[in-house]
Amino acid sequence: VSSETPLVFTRAVQLFIKELSLRSWFEAAAERRGTIQRRDVDEAIFKCDKYDFLCDVANGVIKQEEAESKRARGAAAAGAAAAQSRGSS
Repeated sequence: VSSETPLVFTRAVQLFIKELSLRSWFEAAAERRGTIQRRDVDEAIFKCDKYDFLCDVANGVIKQEEAESKRARGAAAAGAAAAQSRGSS
């Protein structure tokens, strides 16, 4: 490994993050938001062919978030039902 390899790799990662961030910002701006959210990054990944290698990761994150959201809604509904049954006793 040459002594220049870490420097080249560091620069490549910086450029990658800069471009992905810019594309994500465009997605957020299209939704009239000033803050980049995870879904903006996911959309940037899905819309650009050169990020195809990240689609599985983005899909996994989306599926995980959906599952967590469903669990939270289920827990909230169970809590509300329990509170209602206690209130009617």
